[in-house]
Amino acid sequence: RGDGATRACVAGGPVVVTREERDIATSRMHLRLGWLEPGRSWMCSTVGRAAALDSKGVASCADYGAPWSALDTREVIRYISSFERANRGKLPRINTTTRLGWLLRDGEPSFILPGRVIGPGGNIQAVPPEGLRASFDGWQPRGRWEDWKEVVTHLAEYPLALLGVHAALAAPLLWILHAPSFVVDWSGVTSGGKSSTLRLAASAWGD
Repeated sequence: RGDGATRACVAGGPVVVTREERDIATSRMHLRLGWLEPGRSWMCSTVGRAAALDSKGVASCADYGAPWSALDTREVIRYISSFERANRGKLPRINTTTRLGWLLRDGEPSFILPGRVIGPGGNIQAVPPEGLRASFDGWQPRGRWEDWKEVVTHLAEYPLALLGVHAALAAPLLWILHAPSFVVDWSGVTSGGKSSTLRLAASAWGD
């Protein structure tokens, strides 16, 4: 071009850094990388900033469909670094945590759930640790509250199963009451209802 710049093929499609993420517990920075797939849909992957600027870390993005291979990593790293430098202070930045439940920040408690924060920490976003995306996605309300209550009322005849629901609902109170954590352990022969009890207790928190 007239300004002396040269064009170089870095990847097999457009690549951008969409935002910066900082883990409030560890202060580690992550970058949200996005790329345009052949079907004209955007895909994204969040990687640690060090990994985004490292050949091994960048190459691992290919597992998620990133349009580059190990042979392209040097140019991709140079591009990501230049992109970040050119947009410093302009990229959106969010505070994240991989922990759910009570979180104390600046002396104020908040309760963290996927997609929802109860309390003053509304600018914090829960992100799943590696390999736990399905578990995070399950922590969402489904169905009707009235239907769930109706099912639970049938547990009056099964006190051990009802104990599981009580234990699940008691968990958020431990921090408020300064009470120690506890474990509920069921043992018994197969097909005795242990797994069903666990699923029912978990239904108090998600799908």
